[in-house]
Amino acid sequence: MIHQSSAEASALLQASRPQVLRVEPLGPPRGEVQVLGAKNSALPLIAAALLVEEGVTEIHRVPAVEDVYILLEIVKGLGARVEADWRRQTVMIDASHLSSHTPDTQLVGRVRGSLMLMAPLLIRNGDFEIARPGGCTLGYRGFDQHLKGLRTLGAQVWEQDAMIKGACRRLTGSDIRLDRPTHTGTQQLILAAVRADGISVIRNAAREPEVATLCRSLVAMGASIRGIGSSEITIAGIERLRGAVVTCSSSRLETAWYAMAGCLPGGELTIRGAAAEAEPALLKLRQMGAELRMLPGGTLQVRAPRRLRECRAITGPYPEFPTDSQPHLLALACYAHGRTIVRETVFDERLRHVHELRQMGADILIRDTTAVVRGPRRLRGTAVVARDIQGGAGLVLAALGAEGPTDIHGFEQVLRGYPDLLERLGGACRTARTAA
Repeated sequence: MIHQSSAEASALLQASRPQVLRVEPLGPPRGEVQVLGAKNSALPLIAAALLVEEGVTEIHRVPAVEDVYILLEIVKGLGARVEADWRRQTVMIDASHLSSHTPDTQLVGRVRGSLMLMAPLLIRNGDFEIARPGGCTLGYRGFDQHLKGLRTLGAQVWEQDAMIKGACRRLTGSDIRLDRPTHTGTQQLILAAVRADGISVIRNAAREPEVATLCRSLVAMGASIRGIGSSEITIAGIERLRGAVVTCSSSRLETAWYAMAGCLPGGELTIRGAAAEAEPALLKLRQMGAELRMLPGGTLQVRAPRRLRECRAITGPYPEFPTDSQPHLLALACYAHGRTIVRETVFDERLRHVHELRQMGADILIRDTTAVVRGPRRLRGTAVVARDIQGGAGLVLAALGAEGPTDIHGFEQVLRGYPDLLERLGGACRTARTAA
């Protein structure tokens, strides 16, 4: 079972309820903050734990966010034993005995990461039946590469009504070329290939740091993987994996978000536990005139320039500028001098948050998938709506530099990916949270 205090359980439950956060700036962000583990690293590691039939998988630096908690509930429903100590950011999973191949439909509909359970269930049970996954609505987010890759490895996979179903007696290693370097698709096929018969090669693989963390964790469990961190990953399948102690990646998205907060006029932050892999986003901040210094041990010092400059960015797969940081950069660009131009190439509905920034007084023009921000603007606090995790986090960033309080409706979206985001900023703002 999942062990946690009643206060922790209440906080996690509260995160899923409609919430409004009031942000009242108290001056530029200053002081120290601590970056936590990445949600997008924790989710595939939880899925990987289902491949282990010997021993316990102990995952460290797990962020206590709703998406993680939901996936743990799903895993528990499949028959795995789960123990979570949120104060220590540690989760232990014993999946030696699974009793179901059908994850809870309602819970699956709330978190897209549940999609990565397909490969482990196929290997452990020989079949699966899973609802279409949920998550943020960002436009087209197909999972065709997941299904195509599993079929290449010998599985029968099909869609029926609102369900995805699969069956296979045994997966067989194969040569797989992804049409595009999909993050979760690459992780899905890695999870499938580590226990398939023979050699698998995944070409045009995603190079995100969370993919490399999954690979290194699987190696600690006994897997044989070469090409970690590259676009071509070679995996020699093995019969069994063993329990191991693994650690989530430091959140590069949190690192970039806090660095951008430190770039607001007058800002100065020291960021502990910063992810070096946030460099594609940090590069844009340097172009905007910010002083950034990465010290040994993962400490990043950020100082805002006297005059924040414009920049240009195009989103793309790692190591290009991350689409998840795009809403944050647009918010920061409202305070920059000149015309910042950002082109979104990953998700066709990633610019929905621009309407909310305009409500605060931002001057942003949208041309197809390109946003042109003219600044600086004196944003004013008002009522806005967070429609997804990153768009909501961008609104929080904008609110930190705005005049007057900002009420962010749908703040539960932000909590799905960022635990205690503002609390860790200390005295930079006054906040109040209410149920909507």
